Amino acid sequence: MTMGEYIKKLREEKGWSQDELGQKVGVNRAAVQKWEKGTVENIKRSTIKKLSQVLGVSPCDLMQWDEEANLQKVQHEIDACELFEKCYGKEAFKAVSMFLKLDAVDQGKVVERMEVLLEAEKYSAKEGLSGKKAI
Repeated sequence: MTMGEYIKKLREEKGWSQDELGQKVGVNRAAVQKWEKGTVENIKRSTIKKLSQVLGVSPCDLMQWDEEANLQKVQHEIDACELFEKCYGKEAFKAVSMFLKLDAVDQGKVVERMEVLLEAEKYSAKEGLSGKKAI
């Protein structure tokens, strides 16, 4: 069930019209209609909080999130980050973290600049990714 379908189900269980739900949440009927049709991708956090309170469910439940699956995903990401930092060091982890915050165009620029730097003998470390000298 999608979030929109769930909102509609909860609204109908309470016997409310889209107008009534909108009034309780502080939005117009058109907003409720869009939520229920699934045509809104980013609902404000404050609206999700108010909507979940009005409908009597948790925000995670409202958004149809499986809390256990999300916790497992987050833990897996944390484990991967810790392993990367352990293997390659804090500076490498910091560099990758910053790189991932860039858009695709700027990521391309970073890669191009790194290629130029690595072509220059004085900047090219004779080491592998593990930090050990290359043979």
